[in-house]
Amino acid sequence: MLSGRPVLSVGEDQNIIFANPAAEELTGFQNRELVGRSWRMIFDQPSILRVEAMIDILSNNTGQQGRQELQLKVTRKTGRFVTTNLTVSVLASLNKKLWLFDLEDLSPILDLQREKELLQEEMGRVSKLADIGRLTGGIAHELNNPLAILQGLTENLIDQAEHGELNSKIALRELKPMEETITRMTRIIQSMMSVARGEEPVMEALPVAELWDRAVLGFQAMNQLKNVTIKSEIDAHHLVTVDSIRIEQIFVNLVKNSLHALEEVPPGHREIRVSSQETNDRILVRFENNGPPIPPRVADSIFTPFFTTKPVGEGMGLGLFLSYNVMKAHGGSLSHENIKPTGVRFILNFPKKRRTFNRTKHRILIVDDEVLFRQMFARKLETMGFVVTMARTGDEALAAFGSGKDYDLLITDLRMPIKDGTHLVEAIRKISSIPIIFVTGYGREGALQRLLDKGIVQGIVQKPFQDEDLVVSVESALKTTISKAG
Repeated sequence: MLSGRPVLSVGEDQNIIFANPAAEELTGFQNRELVGRSWRMIFDQPSILRVEAMIDILSNNTGQQGRQELQLKVTRKTGRFVTTNLTVSVLASLNKKLWLFDLEDLSPILDLQREKELLQEEMGRVSKLADIGRLTGGIAHELNNPLAILQGLTENLIDQAEHGELNSKIALRELKPMEETITRMTRIIQSMMSVARGEEPVMEALPVAELWDRAVLGFQAMNQLKNVTIKSEIDAHHLVTVDSIRIEQIFVNLVKNSLHALEEVPPGHREIRVSSQETNDRILVRFENNGPPIPPRVADSIFTPFFTTKPVGEGMGLGLFLSYNVMKAHGGSLSHENIKPTGVRFILNFPKKRRTFNRTKHRILIVDDEVLFRQMFARKLETMGFVVTMARTGDEALAAFGSGKDYDLLITDLRMPIKDGTHLVEAIRKISSIPIIFVTGYGREGALQRLLDKGIVQGIVQKPFQDEDLVVSVESALKTTISKAG
């Protein structure tokens, strides 16, 4: 069974009494050089100490048999070390203890491990080179548009100068967009380098309309939209919190792709439509063109790197890939769909930044008899920017009102011992016009709905609730003006 493995037999005097051919091959010693000598001759010093400890353990074992396993180093005749796995077994023979040293050469396994580590290092280097390539390609792609604008504007200036048509008014007309384009190129490089360094982008709340105006400026300066009808239906009040230069580049990429698609549409019939829509938690920006639809066979590939339907030399296939990842980094998404009778719509889905409230202006009193729910509720509101006071019962809530503190909103549970939510509301309405929200797990019962319809309470939040539902209810209640009752 062990003929293929290096095996040594060791006597009670700790000397080797037999070594098989595999052991000779492993150690580099012949059998006659090993027999009669201590087993210690083939191990380095740290390994010797470990084997001695292992033999002591086995010697003191009350049983007649036992085995221990160690990983250690064998010293070959040449002085080279070989890492091995050693299993020592104790055998009883004529009231004497014999030791069986079963050695396993781990060199092949370790060599494979080293090869794997080297391969991983090489893959790491390749990955870094790929990252550099993507960064370089991304910078080149993002700078192509403004460079083309600069080239066109420069050619205009040269042409007008050569024909004697250049004056200060014309020069300023051409130089102003050139200056803005150079500024934009600088911001593109700074933005992409900050991404490469792992820095957080600078986020600012901006109107979608302003981002659109900036993006379309270069196309207008180059007169690239002269045969295209642009329909902008962007709401001036729609704000998004973004890294502006990166979102502008998405707008530019989508317009550029639309212009390419519209080349298949006769002049005079080409159309790009941009619109915005607000939902409870999102701002949607839609880019539509009436060019040919995206073929189903490539629909799943358009956001992958280096995919392009443009002729060789006209596109790198990075625009939509970069745009998709920028939107993802903003917590949003980029999707597409074909529209009828013909055309394509790209949808930018931006998360709406939750508004925070001034702590000095909005103080909330929470009333709930469940301590864990009360504390959880308070933490949620505090993270949203409110100053929160907690009360366990209706009587504690009334006492808080009588303490001289001013509150902007009361949030109370419906079912509570001693004084439930409805009785608390009746008492509060006699002394205060504070907005009130009921929190309940029972749904909008008839009585509750009537209180809401009559304006006695300003909101009902049903358990369990989403944070966004809570924010909407609180914000709505705080905007409410109530006539004092009683």
